[in-house]
Amino acid sequence: MNTSYLRRLRTPGTLKAILSDRSSSRQCKKLVIDYSSPNIAKQFHIGNLRSTLIGRYLEKVHRTIGDEVTSINYLGDWGTQFAMIAAYWPQVRPSDSFWESCSDIDKIRTLTDCYVVANKKGKVDENFRDKVRETFAEMESCMESNDMSSPTMQLWQDIRHISERHLKHFYNMLNIEFDRWEHESSQVTAARQLTADLAKKEIARATASGIWVVDLPNRELEEYAVVRKSDYTTLYLSRELASILNRDELFHADRYVYVVDRAQRKHFEALRTILKRIGREDLAEKIEHVPYGRVKGLSTSDLRGAFDEPSQCFILPDFSGTNLPTPEGWTAWLAAGAIEPSTVCVRSEPLTTAPHEP
Repeated sequence: MNTSYLRRLRTPGTLKAILSDRSSSRQCKKLVIDYSSPNIAKQFHIGNLRSTLIGRYLEKVHRTIGDEVTSINYLGDWGTQFAMIAAYWPQVRPSDSFWESCSDIDKIRTLTDCYVVANKKGKVDENFRDKVRETFAEMESCMESNDMSSPTMQLWQDIRHISERHLKHFYNMLNIEFDRWEHESSQVTAARQLTADLAKKEIARATASGIWVVDLPNRELEEYAVVRKSDYTTLYLSRELASILNRDELFHADRYVYVVDRAQRKHFEALRTILKRIGREDLAEKIEHVPYGRVKGLSTSDLRGAFDEPSQCFILPDFSGTNLPTPEGWTAWLAAGAIEPSTVCVRSEPLTTAPHEP
């Protein structure tokens, strides 16, 4: 399943043929489809929207033909970026009264602005970088011991609650529901154990700089994949490894589908390689990456989605309750209704995409 798979689904007559065969002897499959999966502490942007609508389209198709589908929204709620926010937040935090009066979207904008400034500061201020590393190590230690009492962890929990309310409101306006919401943070303890096992079995090796890496066979993409930092904290890849192993224990699916932009191709190649090294070739073969083109203006960090300076954010008018739309509101509402078919049925690449890896 990849970009060509999406093209085939858009070909005239393909869906009709699939639906006509659903009562035949075709054996139904069990699929887990991971899509949308935004990062918290930032606005829902157009890249998230593409993953959401393409993923929902695939979910609908496979449910219609009789497959057993579990849809998952895997929230990016962990990583160094939250340590950056926590380290810089005391310098920019509004007063309690003002903060409580802010809407969730205003709070998220403030948090995003905080991250942007902190990220820039970290590039030029070594002392601040050290503080961020110490903060993240503290966060991982707290998570492993299930201690949420520190101010840093309380801030992180507040950020997550604010973000989830904002996201659920957004999904409700698009009439999107997921079977499961999962959190990247829930994989920290398992990821730390997995990376310790990789080191013990000499699947991972320490470099001169102290990071732990797994060498990759296809060095045209990357020479190695980093699985643990020098201070033994986890990375997105190690948490993803813990996540896919946990999902296989829960679902025993035939395929694990990830609807993520094409920039993450190296990430999934590394994930498959590590699974094979630990003797899970069967699981590595079940992972399918459905890529789509990136939108110019969005940059990626070590997460699936973008987390940098705010770019094209997608906002829908709220017509719930007694809020009647204005003429301008109707225009926005009708435009929102056209987004899904235009995303999945017109083309699998955006009109303007950033250059991608060969």
